[in-house]
Amino acid sequence: MQSGELNYAWSYVSIAKTAGMRHVDLPPELDLSDPHLASWYAQATVRVPGADRSAADSVEFPGEPIVYALTIPTAAPHPATALAFIRFLLSDEGRSILPADGLTVMSEPVIGGPGKPPAGVGR
Repeated sequence: MQSGELNYAWSYVSIAKTAGMRHVDLPPELDLSDPHLASWYAQATVRVPGADRSAADSVEFPGEPIVYALTIPTAAPHPATALAFIRFLLSDEGRSILPADGLTVMSEPVIGGPGKPPAGVGR
């Protein structure tokens, strides 16, 4: 796009915004941005054919909200700094920065996975 070799590309709005590219906003019913619409998105599926292109060798994926995740790896070299960054991202100030770059901030983060995050990380 930036070199003029393509007329359009399909990507996340956050990538277009941070690259300074023009984009078309789709309604939440289509753009997979709203976790509250998960059951709506799941009504659509995409079948990806396998190597031999047979139905038996394909995988079907239901539509689902697109969300970003973050974690602090168990062996992170600077876990305290990583935790401070996550706390900042989830703070009111951090949450106010993300929409300008095309990221929809969930009203409440979903905390999961093995282990328990430190108290107060989710808010």
